[in-house]
This record gives sequence, C-alpha cells and structure tokens, in this order.
Amino acid sequence: MYGSRECVVKMITCMT
Repeated sequence: MYGSRECVVKMITCMT
C-alpha cells in the first residue's frame, strides 16, 4: 500500500 519510506513511518499499517 504505502511506499518504502512511508512503510517505515507506518510500520504497523505496512505489515497489516
């Protein structure tokens, strides 16, 4: 969903 950089900021959202 999110990009790599945003994935780091929203790790929880990135994994779910």
